[in-house]
Amino acid sequence: MEVDVPGPGAAATGCYNYVVTAHKPTAVTHAVVASFTGPTDVNLITACSTRLEIRTLGPQGLSAVLDVPIYGNISALQAFRPRDLAVDLLFILTEKHKFAVLQYDSVKGQLLTRANGDVADRIGRPAENGQLGVVDPACRLIGLHLYDGMLKVIPMDERSGQLSEAFSLRLEELSVLDMAWLHPQQSGAGAAGGAGPSGSGGPTGRPLLCVLHQDPKGARHVKTYEVQLTAKELQEGSWHQQHVDSGAALLIPVPSPLGGVVVVGENVVSYLGGPGSQAQVSAPLRQTIVTAWCQVDPDGSRFLLGDRQGGLQLLVLAHDGGSRVSGLRIEPLGHTCTPSCLAYLDSGLTYVGSRSGDSQLVRISAQPVNQPAPMEDDEEPGSGVASLVPEPPIYVELVDSFPNLAPIVDFVVMDLERQGQGQLVTCSGIDGDGSLRVIRNGIGINRQAAVELPGIKGVWSLRSHYSDEYDKYLLLTFVGETRLLALNSEEELDEAELPGFDSAAQTLWCGNLATDHLLQVTSSSVRLVDTTTLQLVSEWRPASGFAIHVAAGSPTQVVVATGGGHLVYLEVVRRPEGVVEVVEISNVVLDSEVACVDVSPLVLLQQPAGDVAIDDSTTNGGSVDAERSCLVAVGRWDQTLQLLSVPALTPLSTTPLGGEVIPRSVLCTALEGVPYCMVGLGDGALHTWRLDPASGGLSDKKRLVLGTKPIMLRTFRTTAAAGDDSGGNGGNGGGSRGGSASAGGVSVFAASDRPTVVYSSNKKLLYSNLNENDVAFLASFHSAAFPRSLAVASEGALTIGTADDIQKLHVRAVPLGENPRRIVHHEAGKMLGVLTMRLESDGNERSYLRLLDDTTFDVVASYTLAPNEMPCSVAAWSGSIGGISGENSPTNACFLVGTAFVVPEEPEPTRGRILVLEHLPGAATEQSTLRLVTEKEVKGAVYNVIPFVRDKILVSVNSKVTVYRWMIRESGGGGTAAGAAALTDVGGGFGGGGDQVELASECSYSGNILALYLATRGNLVVVGDLMRSVSLLSYNVEQGALEHRAADYNSAWTTAVEALDDDTYISADNYLNLAVLRRNADSATDEERARLQVEGEFHTGTFINRLRHGSLVMRPPDSEFASLPVPLIFGGTDGRLGVVARLPPALYDMLSKMQSALRTVVRGVGGLSHEAWCAFSNQRRTADPRGFVDGDLIETFLDLGPEDAARVASLMGGSEHSVEELTRRVEDLARALH
Repeated sequence: MEVDVPGPGAAATGCYNYVVTAHKPTAVTHAVVASFTGPTDVNLITACSTRLEIRTLGPQGLSAVLDVPIYGNISALQAFRPRDLAVDLLFILTEKHKFAVLQYDSVKGQLLTRANGDVADRIGRPAENGQLGVVDPACRLIGLHLYDGMLKVIPMDERSGQLSEAFSLRLEELSVLDMAWLHPQQSGAGAAGGAGPSGSGGPTGRPLLCVLHQDPKGARHVKTYEVQLTAKELQEGSWHQQHVDSGAALLIPVPSPLGGVVVVGENVVSYLGGPGSQAQVSAPLRQTIVTAWCQVDPDGSRFLLGDRQGGLQLLVLAHDGGSRVSGLRIEPLGHTCTPSCLAYLDSGLTYVGSRSGDSQLVRISAQPVNQPAPMEDDEEPGSGVASLVPEPPIYVELVDSFPNLAPIVDFVVMDLERQGQGQLVTCSGIDGDGSLRVIRNGIGINRQAAVELPGIKGVWSLRSHYSDEYDKYLLLTFVGETRLLALNSEEELDEAELPGFDSAAQTLWCGNLATDHLLQVTSSSVRLVDTTTLQLVSEWRPASGFAIHVAAGSPTQVVVATGGGHLVYLEVVRRPEGVVEVVEISNVVLDSEVACVDVSPLVLLQQPAGDVAIDDSTTNGGSVDAERSCLVAVGRWDQTLQLLSVPALTPLSTTPLGGEVIPRSVLCTALEGVPYCMVGLGDGALHTWRLDPASGGLSDKKRLVLGTKPIMLRTFRTTAAAGDDSGGNGGNGGGSRGGSASAGGVSVFAASDRPTVVYSSNKKLLYSNLNENDVAFLASFHSAAFPRSLAVASEGALTIGTADDIQKLHVRAVPLGENPRRIVHHEAGKMLGVLTMRLESDGNERSYLRLLDDTTFDVVASYTLAPNEMPCSVAAWSGSIGGISGENSPTNACFLVGTAFVVPEEPEPTRGRILVLEHLPGAATEQSTLRLVTEKEVKGAVYNVIPFVRDKILVSVNSKVTVYRWMIRESGGGGTAAGAAALTDVGGGFGGGGDQVELASECSYSGNILALYLATRGNLVVVGDLMRSVSLLSYNVEQGALEHRAADYNSAWTTAVEALDDDTYISADNYLNLAVLRRNADSATDEERARLQVEGEFHTGTFINRLRHGSLVMRPPDSEFASLPVPLIFGGTDGRLGVVARLPPALYDMLSKMQSALRTVVRGVGGLSHEAWCAFSNQRRTADPRGFVDGDLIETFLDLGPEDAARVASLMGGSEHSVEELTRRVEDLARALH
């Protein structure tokens, strides 16, 4: 029964939720290669569920162009080029029956919508085998199969690509597996004749549709239809083929002049429908299921096939040089991830997109990449080496990998440090691609060396010579002292001396100079030291009565402030006679004291000369030099930022910072070719602007609170930076490298009590926490002994280590090579329990419980389940086993496992087990083991097993929910069962007399179809049913009974449930919706109390497998969002991780207004409606979203230009909604949640 009457809604009941993506979908469903961004560009366009990613192939590989959200799940993606266009267009179809034709605007760098529409019909059964959308190769029409027995046709002008009104045609075939438009025949390519198959385009030249379908008996056939666009009719084509391979699932249209189609089955590949009287040509295929294909050659003589085991094969169509195919040949190439799509780029480069593993960029070589080593001539016959079977040749080598979390079957949240910031461990991948993925927010430092050194006031890395690749020295400065560490011959850090440096003074700045000198700035002088003799060669001192307070430098420049507003600009000059000196070029007296200064070059010499990565458009003609800066940035005591040009120190601009806090650090740098100016304040706030180096103009101001202590800014080199080698690095001590520059990007480190790394991705500044506390200073340190490392100075120590990849969420893969199904964390035992399934060499599937260390993720123990036994659920048991004791009683970590015996003849399992397993740690040299404590056979699949109140166990078996208690069966044969309290009086019964502990059913409830999901809160049980949505049970402790309290009487196919509080629950369904349900515990009537009222509905677009409480971030205690309840995290089959947070009413109202304003200002790609996308929808009804705000849309506000942001603020109304205030609150909310 479907109840259409909505509940009172969010406003009446306090249901306020915020849904936001923490990790974008990564399952690649479609991939095409096209010249989309330009006539000569090679673009890889991929669809990841609800996102469209566009990359360009260049000399350095694939580079990102666009990554945009699509308000729909993409079900079809195809590129095509009408005759009069110089670039390709893109056709997308979504599962909600929306379509769009997109074009790239190279001037604005945006997607334009050429056409869009809704192709849904009011009647019709959705296609059982999924939606199909194909574009005619001649660009005459688009064919859509959305409903069984129906073909939707969208006519197209083949010259301009203009679409006409769609119409529907009836198909006789009800079960269509695949379809393709055959390529039109070229003139002279052969005519149709005889009784054999006619040409690919048909004798009339009309579009020819090839359909692969299955009849009611399971046989599969191929049939062709001609489409008469004028008459809007389907005519049977000139050929068909009955009874193709029983596993046939794919059609590959072959271009002219060969034409025809390749039918790919599980055992046979066949070529059909060639021009003239071409006969069928077939070739055997090693039994497998081909999941993806792509074309290699323009003439269609070679195709790549990928199967579900990850095998990659080359299909060759042998032909006579004309239009006749003489044979098919299949050549194995090697193995990749399991492909969902393939895209051949160029010169052997192929993209392998995957739903179940990391997508890959591979290169296919003409020669094997695993040439076997030659045999020894003197090897004796029959010896072991000589008898080895040679390894089959492999032609595939991995070039790059793209991490993918999909499908997330289960996950667990671990907060090992108990700081409120969890890390997720997901069960990801399928079969051989199966793995655990460890996901945490922020960047970790992998320590390689550490030493206790309290009082560090600064750290810099230095090289022996300016052009050296490796750093040699680490300079550490303290109050009144400077110390130097140097790498010795054994690559160890020892104390060293530089005679030219002043070791009895605190260093304010030092670095390598382009003249191959070292420079040190102290409070008394600027010292220039020769790198060969290590002696002082030049020194500059301030005027009498002045001292240097602040200093900064570049490879050729130095700027110092000497008090009283005096600012002095110095350059390192080489005289004609070869003498190098530090020379004062200019000075100026400012009207305020100098608090901080920077003269970093905006571009480093990290690439060949002339190949400057900064865009001309961003500099407006300003000079860009890799070794010198064109301006000086000054933070002043009057809370202003001033930019001055060099060499004259002419003022360019002055910008007030606002407030009463003094700036403590200023930095100019370029990230991804975009110049920025950043100012860190004494209260932990960071200001950023986009910078015009020529005029000193600042724009696009952003303010972000990173911590509570003063911020010190420093650039550092890293190969993990999101941008390329385009940033300035002068802030690291003039760290530019000449000649043999090491590859690496540049990021900005903001040292504070909550240290943060600022980096750029897709020309947008992003922020990632460093998983260290109170880092004061940081410097890059790249040496042979410590490659790509960082020197991190904290309050009491110096640490050298490597940084994780710089990204918002850090993902680490733990390969399993088998299918992970369920996971649980045993906090006390410091272990993870993972249920896995693996296909053995004999073709049978076996299941295991693997125990892994929760820090190293090494497997410490395994337990093998019985044959045909499938794992269904697992839980960590930390309570007592019935309160028993004794020398043999379980005292170690225990795990509860629920299973089902799968028999092919049974529609549902009729037998399963509940296993109680104890981990027995091994000795130092022994392997740990798992001991079976007890088992309980049940009549069905144990879908859930959960520790419950009072050391009980809550279990769902098929339709029944049962509470089990512990009992002791005496060895004499009699059995006694008692509650936990009574069992505590049985002293040592289990250990002393051979008695056994068992599980006994205490009570149960059987009002479900299949109780697939359980969640508990105290003695309340939330049940997610296969079809009957959600129900609520209560465990009566006194009576030992499960009592039904309430239910949602709307039908819903539930996929996950969780309790938000005692009266509010959330569920996900297989139509990709979230629903919030509330129990009316205070209602006056029994009927109302027994109903779970739907109070929030929202379409996520993700098939959610699990909902769990937890947080990916540690909330700042001073944040206005610190008091929000712990959010929910959800994981889906597309690799998406999301967060559901409950909001206070005032914030919800503000964000709802902002959402409405953004819907007006931000137009969806392809003209798709955001409101229609978020609307709750299932097989029975569609309803407007309520009770939820889409955080993904809210956070697009941070990417808007000033005009659009102001328009959003205006549409929201009210003077309190300023752009700055909205930006601050949205950024703070984003940082508090993900």
